[in-house]
Amino acid sequence: MKSNLTNAEMTNLRKIGKTRPCHFVGRNKNHQGLAAAILKIWEKSLIAKIAVKRGIQNTNNKLMANEIKTVTGGVLLLRNNYYIVIYRGKVFLPSSVAATLAERQELTKEIQGVEERVRNRDIGATQPVEDKVPAEAGTLDEFYEAQARWGGKDNSGSC
Repeated sequence: MKSNLTNAEMTNLRKIGKTRPCHFVGRNKNHQGLAAAILKIWEKSLIAKIAVKRGIQNTNNKLMANEIKTVTGGVLLLRNNYYIVIYRGKVFLPSSVAATLAERQELTKEIQGVEERVRNRDIGATQPVEDKVPAEAGTLDEFYEAQARWGGKDNSGSC
């Protein structure tokens, strides 16, 4: 799936964003709390709409929109004098899905470790007694070493 939005998708999301009620009221200060709240909203909704407080000193709508966009990693859909609408993006993973993926990755690593120990034990049993040097070719350690050396894709589970 392409991570970029097409023009038609962008237009549809803007139309949806205009009709939605505001989730937050933001100012140009301490966006970390606002970004955390936006991430929680994105678990339930595609977009987050922020009302910009008008008449407050040092409130810059453009600066605020860019900072929130970089902090959250979202796509800026609409920015005007009153609202900022941000889309979560096509690659957004809710925290429950991310936790499940991390759990599955740990389980896979454990299974690979058990298979590696069994394989090394079987290789040791088939080798002559005087030659107890474990084979390096084809081991999981060799695979990780090769990936680190030649910069292959990491096996973090991302597609």
